[in-house]
Amino acid sequence: MMKIVALPLLLGMANAVTTQSPVTKVVELIEELKAKIEADGESEQKIYDKYACWCETTTSRKASAIETAKTDIETLGHSVLSLKGKSATLGSEIAETSKNIAKNEKAQAKATAIREKENGSYMAEKAEMENTIGALEKAILVLSGAGTKGELVQLKKDLAMLKVTADVKQAVNKLRTATR
Repeated sequence: MMKIVALPLLLGMANAVTTQSPVTKVVELIEELKAKIEADGESEQKIYDKYACWCETTTSRKASAIETAKTDIETLGHSVLSLKGKSATLGSEIAETSKNIAKNEKAQAKATAIREKENGSYMAEKAEMENTIGALEKAILVLSGAGTKGELVQLKKDLAMLKVTADVKQAVNKLRTATR
């Protein structure tokens, strides 16, 4: 900037030496310098005003963004705490449900074992009952033919009858034991 001002000043001095008095030339140079400084000042003022306007706009926008961010931080902080609590609650519910599932599976296994044992017992009792029913059917067949043949036959029938009677008595006892 100094070079720009000094150049016209030097040119003006050289021109003053040739035509006008030195005082007039100095006055003209000072007036030119003054005009140049005022023009530079106006230009600098416009640039400053533009920069100041930008600063005010940016400061206002940033202040608004900061306030928005503060409220967002507070809201999000509450949300984080709320969600942490909910997560902990759900975690404990999951743990409790897992325990309940384990208990339930254990109870199912125990109940299945009991049912299998009872089923085995039932199947054995069923087979015994079927044998007893078969013995009773044989007894009925033996008894239905009683009295048709001679004494030897009668003796055999009596023995068979005694055997059938013993079988029937045994079957009845088993039935009583099974129903208890």
